Amino acid sequence: MEVDEIIKAVIEFGTEAVLRYRTVASLRHDNELPEVFFGGFVACRLYDRFRCPVHVEHPYLTVARHREAHITPDLEERLRQLRADVGLYRQGVPPAIIEFKILDETCPFSSVVGDIQKASQLAERFKVDVYLGFMICETADHLDARVSKLQDVLGRAVHTGDPQKSASGEWSWCFGCCSLSETDLAG
Repeated sequence: MEVDEIIKAVIEFGTEAVLRYRTVASLRHDNELPEVFFGGFVACRLYDRFRCPVHVEHPYLTVARHREAHITPDLEERLRQLRADVGLYRQGVPPAIIEFKILDETCPFSSVVGDIQKASQLAERFKVDVYLGFMICETADHLDARVSKLQDVLGRAVHTGDPQKSASGEWSWCFGCCSLSETDLAG
């Protein structure tokens, strides 16, 4: 699994998840999808694509243990509360985790910073690749402007899928993904 393969898969399956949930829940507003739905839906599709074990709501502490890390009591306490939305495995070791976020008018970009900080701790200490998947919703700002602002906040490129019209047809959204390990920075 290469970085670009995972990014493309997260975008494709994240888009499918929104469209599928919109149908099964008869949503008028696509952003009413619970973030937890991404984990289960995308995990199944990642398994189908890559044929590797995939875990949903995967504890950071389990990831650390599988990486055979020295875990101090303080570190154990900090990791105990944290879970990755999806954990990907290869040969019994988790090389990657994925976190999902719906970025609409109720979720400011600044909320992504907290997710990045917790995931970065895991990535740096335990050599795990971290991917961030986003449902990016048009608000008062056009979709392109929202993607650009997100890239500024993250300090790196966010790869996006095709824009989608909401069920109501009143606004658009797209699914995006980036890797915290990826070196292509925005700008």
